[in-house]
Amino acid sequence: MLGSQAMVRKSRTPRRTGLTMKLAQASWAEADRALAQAWADFAEFAASARRGPDMVALIDQSLSRAARQRGLARLGEIGETAPFDPQAHELIAPSKRPPASVHIVAPGVSRGEKVLLKARVKPARRSS
Repeated sequence: MLGSQAMVRKSRTPRRTGLTMKLAQASWAEADRALAQAWADFAEFAASARRGPDMVALIDQSLSRAARQRGLARLGEIGETAPFDPQAHELIAPSKRPPASVHIVAPGVSRGEKVLLKARVKPARRSS
């Protein structure tokens, strides 16, 4: 007889372990450092915008570094011609049917095999 003793059932729901929390915090801390560096570089750029292309290159390098630290990669380069891929390209010009090849207007972004932002493209003109 159980009488006054009640059976207590332990919950089997998963808990976040200390290690999981530490890893998540470390990941966010890394992202915060990368973003902080890019933001600081941008502030420097904004304060001295008259310096021209050198400062734009600095911002590009800073943001590229931050993106790489987070595992991001560009999909294509501006002006590049590539075969049209509806999974990686967003067609910005109207077209009755998908073009065979496209010009990249703005690069996309991926992390590994996952496309986070499609490259914006327009149909490539056929050379005669």
